[in-house]
Amino acid sequence: MGVKFENNKYYIDEDYIIRRQIHSAGAKPHTHDFIELSYIKKGHCVHIIDGHEYLASKGDMVFVNYNSLHAIPAGSGAEYINIMIKPEFIDHSLKGSENAFSILALSDFKEFSDIVQHGHLVINFSGREREKTESLLERIDDELRENSQGSEFIIRNCINILLTTVFRKMELPMKSNSVSISTLPDYVKSNCTSSLSIEKLAVKYGYNAAYFSRLFKNLTGKTFTEYISACRVEYACKLLRESDLSVEDVMNEAGFSNRTKFFRDFSKITGKTPLNYKKENALK
Repeated sequence: MGVKFENNKYYIDEDYIIRRQIHSAGAKPHTHDFIELSYIKKGHCVHIIDGHEYLASKGDMVFVNYNSLHAIPAGSGAEYINIMIKPEFIDHSLKGSENAFSILALSDFKEFSDIVQHGHLVINFSGREREKTESLLERIDDELRENSQGSEFIIRNCINILLTTVFRKMELPMKSNSVSISTLPDYVKSNCTSSLSIEKLAVKYGYNAAYFSRLFKNLTGKTFTEYISACRVEYACKLLRESDLSVEDVMNEAGFSNRTKFFRDFSKITGKTPLNYKKENALK
């Protein structure tokens, strides 16, 4: 069982290959002649698919269409299970089709044809759902190792169950997930004085709030509350240095609605009270 690489494209000799891997060296832009499903077992990593960046964390499945331009920046150390599937393994009629979403025309998957969002390429599994997905992956791994009578039939059906589960999670209400999350920190910083919330951002970027909160911390190293407070304090410092606004007006302009929180966050980040900061840094 092997993977070949020619002219920036990966090919597999078998109908499917499943590997446990550790992401370290990364991968330069390339395409595949197979569908790739990457399930993150530990850590997180970024996938760049057709020019969009997607952060995948533990419990996520990344769906990479064949012929999509795909790259992975080096170095996160994430552990993942890679499932590479030739389209004809699912149905011989798919041989030569342009992309993996041709699967949706098959009778077994036709009910998903109107609800699958092609841009929703990172699917999150949590709780019982995650347990079931990992159990399914373990069953495929067991059958590969044992290679008993009927193993291929079981593997084929497990892969069909896996794809069905993925398509269930790729429904249209999550359509804005295709927005590049690399813009998220800058977006929050630029809009920190408005009434942003993790719930509003989750809707904008197409995730549920709980998952999005975890994704945000993986991306920035801070919770949403910590990050937006730091952005607001930074803006408050600018106003204190460069304007004649009172401390109270600066607090409001910077997006703080609570005086106690403003003074606490400002002192924690700068080591000074707003008034002392203003006296020490006001323009002469």
